[in-house]
Amino acid sequence: MTTPAQVLRAHPMPERSLRAVPVNELFPDPDNPRQDLRDIDELAASMETVGLISPIIARQVDGSINGGAIRLVIVAGHRRHAAAKVLGWQAVDVIVRKDMPADDVLVAMVTENGQRVDLDPIEEARAYYRLKVQMSPLGARAPVSDSAVATRIGRYQAHVSGRLALLTLPIAEQEMIRAKEMNVGDGVRMGRVRSGKIKPSNRTGHPHLGVDHPLHSKARARCNHLGHKKKGRNSVGGVACGACWESVIRANEQERTLAASLTAGRCGICDGPIAPLEAES
Repeated sequence: MTTPAQVLRAHPMPERSLRAVPVNELFPDPDNPRQDLRDIDELAASMETVGLISPIIARQVDGSINGGAIRLVIVAGHRRHAAAKVLGWQAVDVIVRKDMPADDVLVAMVTENGQRVDLDPIEEARAYYRLKVQMSPLGARAPVSDSAVATRIGRYQAHVSGRLALLTLPIAEQEMIRAKEMNVGDGVRMGRVRSGKIKPSNRTGHPHLGVDHPLHSKARARCNHLGHKKKGRNSVGGVACGACWESVIRANEQERTLAASLTAGRCGICDGPIAPLEAES
């Protein structure tokens, strides 16, 4: 596995220096793939005992961007910086680098985050896509291949492609993955089906009940919430158990029947008259 240092050495080394920098003069990178700096208190306890083993890496931002003030922006070590602030440290050791290309900065952050506390799968996917764009001279018009990204960060192509497949899922399902309400492997398979890279499987004999069904996310969410076993024979379409499928389908039918009844002014079950739903003005 490629280390952050190896990734940074793979390209021309920017000018660098090791120095003690006041904690309040270091700034988090707004483009850091990690949105949630987890377990800071645990890291702070470790740093209080053994100190800062690895210096923070920061890049020097051109002063012209900040009204003449040179700013040190963190490349690797956002959690260590946060822990140092918790401990009330006045200064930390920092390797300062100048003239780092944008893709080198993102590669370093992705690699460092992935090797310490795992990135959220969606955070990781978004970072890979940004890297695909940044590595290309044409940007978003012609991103580089998944293989090129994998080579750059020292990962297998299958891993990078799988994470990127998650971005084809609806936002609601992406949030389910982030909340660990949906298995990442299931999400990858669903994403690949949606993107047309693989065909939906029909292992259960229910071709209409699968990831392409409009209610599949509700069925999966219900099954996960109730803790049902939905593997092997209990799985319908690789999404949820039969009971959960039946429940969400019946609920949907009831909603549609009620909506039709209110619109038509007659009960969809007994055909008796009911007050119609007034049209919005």
